[in-house]
Amino acid sequence: MPITLETTPLTLESYQVGWICALSVEADLAELMLDKIHDPIPLPARDENIYTFGQIDVNGQGGSHNIVIARLPSAETGTAAAATVAKDMLRTFTNLKFGLMVGIAGGIWSPEVDVRLGDVVVGAPDDNGPGVVQYDHGKYIQGKKFVHRGILDKAPKVLRTAVSVAKQVRRRKAFLSHLDDDDVEELAPRSTDDILFEAAYAHPDGARSCAGCEVQRKKERPERRDLVPLVHYGAIASGNGVVKDALFADDVRRKHGILCFEMEAAGLDNFPCLVIRGISDYADTHKNDDWHAYAASTAAAYAKELLKVVPLTAISQLPSIGNKHWLVPRPSTARFTGRESVLQKMKDHLVRRSDDNRERPTFVCCGMGGSGKSETAIKFVENNRESFWGIFWVNADTQDTAKDGFAKIASACSISSTSIEDVKSWLANEVSPWLLVLDNCDTMNKDYSSYFPSRQNGSIIMTTRLPECKSYGLSDDMDKLGPEASSSLLLQACGDKYQDRERHRDAAANVVKLVDELAIALVHAGAYIGKGFCTLQEYPQRFHKTQRKHAMQFSPVQRASRYGSVYTTFEVSAKALSASGDKYDRLALTLLRILAFLDHEGVEEDIFKRALEYHQNLNQNLDTRPHVFEELQEAHTDVSCDVQPSQLVLEEHEPEHGARVKISVPREMNSLFQNEPRSSTAVVPTENPFIATVDEKSATGQMSCPVSVSETPSLSTNETSEHDADDGEIDHLSRWHYEEFRSTHLFDSNTLSDIEISRVRLADLSLIRVNDKAISLHPLVHEWASERLSAEEREQAWGQTVCILALSTEEHVDWQTFTMSLQAHIKACFKDWNNDGHDDELPLDLARCLHVLAWQTYRADNNSITRNFYIVRHCVSWTSLVEQPMQ
Repeated sequence: MPITLETTPLTLESYQVGWICALSVEADLAELMLDKIHDPIPLPARDENIYTFGQIDVNGQGGSHNIVIARLPSAETGTAAAATVAKDMLRTFTNLKFGLMVGIAGGIWSPEVDVRLGDVVVGAPDDNGPGVVQYDHGKYIQGKKFVHRGILDKAPKVLRTAVSVAKQVRRRKAFLSHLDDDDVEELAPRSTDDILFEAAYAHPDGARSCAGCEVQRKKERPERRDLVPLVHYGAIASGNGVVKDALFADDVRRKHGILCFEMEAAGLDNFPCLVIRGISDYADTHKNDDWHAYAASTAAAYAKELLKVVPLTAISQLPSIGNKHWLVPRPSTARFTGRESVLQKMKDHLVRRSDDNRERPTFVCCGMGGSGKSETAIKFVENNRESFWGIFWVNADTQDTAKDGFAKIASACSISSTSIEDVKSWLANEVSPWLLVLDNCDTMNKDYSSYFPSRQNGSIIMTTRLPECKSYGLSDDMDKLGPEASSSLLLQACGDKYQDRERHRDAAANVVKLVDELAIALVHAGAYIGKGFCTLQEYPQRFHKTQRKHAMQFSPVQRASRYGSVYTTFEVSAKALSASGDKYDRLALTLLRILAFLDHEGVEEDIFKRALEYHQNLNQNLDTRPHVFEELQEAHTDVSCDVQPSQLVLEEHEPEHGARVKISVPREMNSLFQNEPRSSTAVVPTENPFIATVDEKSATGQMSCPVSVSETPSLSTNETSEHDADDGEIDHLSRWHYEEFRSTHLFDSNTLSDIEISRVRLADLSLIRVNDKAISLHPLVHEWASERLSAEEREQAWGQTVCILALSTEEHVDWQTFTMSLQAHIKACFKDWNNDGHDDELPLDLARCLHVLAWQTYRADNNSITRNFYIVRHCVSWTSLVEQPMQ
């Protein structure tokens, strides 16, 4: 059949059928079956597969299926190689609906099933049993030749239906027409000799052909009327070894109903497909390459005929099988150790098969903080990525973080509404398999089922410290890693010097016992030892010394037996940095103090880069004060205090409709703003110190309500600074912000080099993780980093942190990217200030930071405590506040 080049440009998403071949000759014959070959398409850098793009026309429908053919790397066969090819194919072609594994195999003849060379075996048994059986051929268990390891899921229903059509009398030999092509006949001529020897008769050693084999040992079989290959339907055995044992093969056939052996299909566990094999030998010692090409051609011809009878609409209605959405915060650590049984238990429970009708399988990873729950969840999603069309990670630590997580799902999936309920509803109606990970479900008496979509299409993982959450699904207690895995993880973290496990077994066991097999403590202890601060044998002494010195520094929860051990391992590392005379070790501690007041995940390098750039501009022109707001809408706005001390109320009057919208401000905010407002042309003072009404517009046309403050003390000195004697307006930053930024000494070089080196020092001690220049901390490290600070250190670090955040927003930003990424960090800053219970007056320059940050939060339409900061006590310049109704 002539092959025509296709010039119409297509995309990776245009291809819905994946065709995998193990050998080059198989792929060459597959290409000859295409009705058209398409132009190549650029691939992602991570995909090293070699593809052929084309199409196969559908019978009588005037349309075609777009096919992508992949071949295994040269000289690589087996289940692992097939799994790698399939994984890359699924990641590249996100709209694939199913696959075909097409090639050659070793057949098993019997009087009951007359399998001969050149015949085709399709992995779709008539009894609806498994199409592919995974086995080990005497490799691991002595005395047992065939070890049944599992089965592949049945082929997708649309392919099984097509197989039924192909079985019809009028179509049984239709596939043979695809062999009547000059190119096919030239590449894959049919051999004349189809000889089957007795099972017990082995091929002579060293003989290159069967010319010298004993003719009398040939197996007598009934003559076929013609040389037309037949199609058989039954189970296919798949393993990593080539089978050259006819006695073994016949025994397997009788016991398990196997029709042929091959080496790749078992690697396609996450690739819904149909396996089609042409018989090239009899799985005995007489096997040779004479029938390879012809057997590959008959298998390819059958695959083509099968696709020709699959309706276009049947494929278009199928869900995609590749992983299209990947919302996972970071990769797993390279030191991940153990948990094999948990991961297998999770896979068995969460990865759904085609006939699985369970309602929303849920798995609960339960254990104390630092036990490795989240890390195990990340490892699971990495291992099983291709089993789910979408994997969505939601930090369920608070209602705000959960809202953010569901909003990210909405953005990724182009859902118009970002509300939790609407995203849940959308997931409930999505037919493709999805996985929702609810991380940090640690709030007592919280009904986490309120985050569950209502229907059965997906699966859910929860990580929690709360034993009561086990009721949500199948669970596993993960507090302890186990002695062997703990020692392995510790020594791995210690580095190459400690890889002789037998030599260091006893010393490692002492440290493992010290930290009670808790994963995060083992990693930190190992990192400390690996950096050479002490030996493995000396670590227990360092640990106990630090524990005694800092025992009363932490909260009661932190001092609790097992958590106390964890925090001590952190403190041992911090003490080493503090005692060092190295500049960058000290700067690392400064960076850690700032990270303590940001969110524990996703601290992007861009935050520091933008802050550095704007602080330089600020220093050059402190008299230029760009207003935060650029647009004005007319409105009449009151900021008032309800007579009840429990809340402040904002009343907004729309001049056109007279509508009134209120936002309640939490009671704890009242203490932050205690002084009366200064007079201004834009403010009408009232007797009530909590009321200011906007009645006039300034000369610029901007409505302004300056903040009510005291004499604006410097955060560091608690005294009035000369550089704060400015106009008292809140909508710009000042020299104080420049000097506060410089006071960190993290930017003395006027580059990010000091930040980068400090980041490396913290990462070397496993106090932080760095992924693509973004920093994250384990929640326990994050909590410890804040708790270990004195009140004075906390105040200074908090001021430096809000200053860095405020500076980072002052240049023109794309609020849909950078501004949105700031939200969690802004809320973390406000939360820390609020939790400290400040009753003193708020300095003007800090109010300026809060004003800038709260505006960023308002832009993101986030109804959180930060917007309350924005409206409380007139810390605003009103321009865009009424652009949309407040909820």
